[in-house]
Amino acid sequence: VIKASINLIGHTGNVHVLVQKSSNEIISGADDGLVKFWNLDKKECEQTLAGHNGGISSLLLLLDKNRLVSGSLDFTIKIWDIENFVCLKTLN
Repeated sequence: VIKASINLIGHTGNVHVLVQKSSNEIISGADDGLVKFWNLDKKECEQTLAGHNGGISSLLLLLDKNRLVSGSLDFTIKIWDIENFVCLKTLN
């Protein structure tokens, strides 16, 4: 079995958290405060969520509700609609 690696370039800081959305999609959070949605087949970022002022420290995917929850070093939690890619709520 030959395993290939994929380099995904787009964050400007260290990536600290990854979650799998589907067999060919992952979501990353990094020091740059961005959340990125990656298509592994295309090897590209398909969407970026910006809104945190600090690095992303945690991600929770709620597929049944089309929601992503992100926690940041800026002391906020954001709830995102991942169908429309908008922030629904910020918790301080």
